[in-house]
Amino acid sequence: MSSISSSPSLGSSTPVQPQPQPPTTSCVQTLTARSGAVLSVAYNQSYVFCGSQQGSIHVWRRDTYRLEATLEGHSGGCHSLAVDTNTLFSGGGDGRVRAWDMQTLRALYVIHAGVNSGAILSLVYLHSHRALVLGCQNTSLQWFSVAERDAVPRDTRMRELQARRLRFFDDAIGVCTAQAAVTSPTPSDYEDVDQYLVSDSGIIDYAHSGYVYSLLADGDVVYSGGSDGVIKVWRASQGLALAGELERVASDVSVQALALDDGLLFAGLQSGQIDVWDLETRQRIRTLAAHSANVFALSVVRHCVFSASSDGDVRAWCSDLQTMGQIKTAGSVLALAAIDAAGEVLLVTGHGDSSVAFWDVTGMVAGDRDAAQALLEKAEGGRPGRRMMQALAQWVRFRSVSGVPELQPECRRAARFLRDLMQQLGATDARLVSSTPGSNPIVYGRFDGRQAQAAVFVYGHYDVMPAGAESRWASAPFEMSGRDGYVYGRGVSDDKGPVLATLFAVAELHAAGLLQMPVVFCIEGEEEHGSVGLYETIAEHRALF
Repeated sequence: MSSISSSPSLGSSTPVQPQPQPPTTSCVQTLTARSGAVLSVAYNQSYVFCGSQQGSIHVWRRDTYRLEATLEGHSGGCHSLAVDTNTLFSGGGDGRVRAWDMQTLRALYVIHAGVNSGAILSLVYLHSHRALVLGCQNTSLQWFSVAERDAVPRDTRMRELQARRLRFFDDAIGVCTAQAAVTSPTPSDYEDVDQYLVSDSGIIDYAHSGYVYSLLADGDVVYSGGSDGVIKVWRASQGLALAGELERVASDVSVQALALDDGLLFAGLQSGQIDVWDLETRQRIRTLAAHSANVFALSVVRHCVFSASSDGDVRAWCSDLQTMGQIKTAGSVLALAAIDAAGEVLLVTGHGDSSVAFWDVTGMVAGDRDAAQALLEKAEGGRPGRRMMQALAQWVRFRSVSGVPELQPECRRAARFLRDLMQQLGATDARLVSSTPGSNPIVYGRFDGRQAQAAVFVYGHYDVMPAGAESRWASAPFEMSGRDGYVYGRGVSDDKGPVLATLFAVAELHAAGLLQMPVVFCIEGEEEHGSVGLYETIAEHRALF
């Protein structure tokens, strides 16, 4: 049995950089946790939570991709995460589960696993029972009732806790602390968190003949997978009762990950394969040749299965078990979560180099036949901020460098793109206004307000400076990329980004009937080249402005 620290492949030290992707995927953002490998990922409506090899949990905002807080509570790696409606549970290499309030991001209480349990490698929350199931390094499964956690008096719990000797790693009984990235709570905020213990009656010793790497809940049924290559089926009531097991795979092939969709159970294996089981017949119906190394994570969304591996690939499989494509990254992928919200699907990948990447896979999930409909759904039902970022990514691709004759066609294409976008966003008028001969056109747009009065004048420009030596850029200058909550690309801050931010804000007010005054846009294409022809063109078309 190998040591827990060497079980995952932790990858290289170079941050993951987006590689060329299929047309239906794009890397939206890449973040860096800087706390070792990302071992686990979970999310709620506001945040994405990433558990790290060093035991910390990084909390990223879903809307801005900014780091909201870093929760410090484990003295070993944070191997597993589970969520209830308002509570995040984290399982660590220190043999403890931390409970966190997902609104305040403060620690609530600590659950200590049984004596000598080792690392908590997997964790699942049973909503119908309000209970946790822990998969442990010492081969046990453990049941803890969150609903009845106060049934044992606090004094009794503390006496038992003091009597324990946790020899698997150390015998320290730590107190949970948390440190926020923006507002840092003091340690005193966590000195009085309650301490709980998994009772001996809730422990199933030797549930597997090896580490319990994976857990999956489906109503009252729990599936567990271990390093012994066995998938076991458990019934949940006041605890767990064995209901059967699926045929043993090769004894040297660990079951690293589990996922469920429409009566099919998917098992990610150490060999890089994915076994597919029909749960009604309990027959293995297919083995997918998915990866060249460990399948560490599986996630299902809209009947599509995503698999992640230490070989750096993320593969997608449709409901008929045919491959839909893959995403290639530059490092091992150890954790995975799919978020389906507001008409779009984001895939979150946690990597061995401490980075976290967000991928827009809406088109891939929709399939080729529904790709156009998926784009329509995103345009109509997606978040305005996401739609703006998608438009900005397209606009940045135009090499609209002014003053370079061979790039003047690119400048005109960039101008037409903005004009067309204004029309799509409901502008009362949008057109290209000819400038002086040899210079780039001005993009004119107008949104009428509720009152016909003096207009607000918005000036901007769509031309950019030359990128210089592209080898000195961390990413391609005319391909927008996201890193650590920021976006990079020529023109994202000067001035394409600010132009689109203003345009989308005005368009949203206009669509809602809340725009009080007319707004006129004057977006030139020669600002970086001395604004050639700007004043003459405005004077010639004064009636528009």
